[in-house]
Amino acid sequence: MGSTSLLEDKVVLITGSSGLLGSAMAKRFLKSGATVIANYSQTPPEYRWESSEKLECARIVSYCADVTVETEVEKMIKELSAQFGKIDVLVNNAFSGFSSDNAYTATWPDVERAMSVMVHGALNCVRSVIPVMKSNRGGKIINIGSTSLWELNSDHLSYMMAKGSLSAMSRSVARDFAEYNITSNVISPGLVWPHSRKRQPKYTRSEHVKRTPLGRLATPLDIANVALFMASPLSDFITGVELPVCGGLLMS
Repeated sequence: MGSTSLLEDKVVLITGSSGLLGSAMAKRFLKSGATVIANYSQTPPEYRWESSEKLECARIVSYCADVTVETEVEKMIKELSAQFGKIDVLVNNAFSGFSSDNAYTATWPDVERAMSVMVHGALNCVRSVIPVMKSNRGGKIINIGSTSLWELNSDHLSYMMAKGSLSAMSRSVARDFAEYNITSNVISPGLVWPHSRKRQPKYTRSEHVKRTPLGRLATPLDIANVALFMASPLSDFITGVELPVCGGLLMS
């Protein structure tokens, strides 16, 4: 099975597709044969296509829905499953941004804002897609986490609480729905340039590189490649895990 056919005939839904990670995953999945639904809530995703990529861009569908609103998610899943007959892969990638707060400065609305998108939004999508995957006798749920939980970065309380809750939810889903051949895993990127500039603004890019054993920062494509593996049949026997993609950062 070649990399260009790993996701042949698969239908993939990616939330938060307007960002760097979402767009990188969408293009990587398309190149691997998938039909991609690019979900967004405000800004439609804009992809630059080469002339040789016309076939890929014909298999992408943009869908506007706010993942924090349960009725909008239910409508999205219902319409998409009716149109395509199934949803094989869900990627929970919607993101509310990096916060700068700690247990003293954070307010509960700050925490709720982060949890609303990254946890409540993911839960809405999982809850709506589970019946579709059960009827299809299987499916894959991929949640985008963060190595911040192990790096113990300062002043990111709301963000880390949300990502920690997302990881816990992923493991619970993996346990509860394994009998239906539904897998649930977390991909936890380290520092992705330029996506992570706001995550640790006190460090310069060169300082970030020095902290990473492999000597460079991740690109969105690095994360997309791992997402491709997790979405493909190559990961069929993997569930309930959290995979850090950080160039060895957690060793330092």
